Amino acid sequence: MLFPASFTLAARWIVFALVSLVSVVFLPTIHSVPAMVAVLVVLGIGLGPTLVTIFSLGSARAPVGRSATVMTILSSAVVVGQSLLTAVTGRVVDAFGTSVSMWFPIGSVVLMVLFGLWNARIEKGIRTAS
Repeated sequence: MLFPASFTLAARWIVFALVSLVSVVFLPTIHSVPAMVAVLVVLGIGLGPTLVTIFSLGSARAPVGRSATVMTILSSAVVVGQSLLTAVTGRVVDAFGTSVSMWFPIGSVVLMVLFGLWNARIEKGIRTAS
């Protein structure tokens, strides 16, 4: 295991989503390729572990014998969600320019943090009920 058991999946989701948020808030202010690369590297450092954590939670919460189904649903949700946001962002770029579209990743990461907090609350309820 890379992380200690005390660093729960719920905590990992929140911590790494916040790492992503710290980087993505700089997107609207970037005017150079090196700055964009730096922001995307930090974004990836947060985003990758967050996705792994979400899939780990899906596996842990899947009914017995249904983990493959849950993984398929999660994978499909990532693809469909990214496709929809890409299409919407493209339309926004066409209509308003790239500066406005830089707010879409910020909104996405804010949602990721909020869902992480919601998940932590659900997990706390599960532990309390047990």
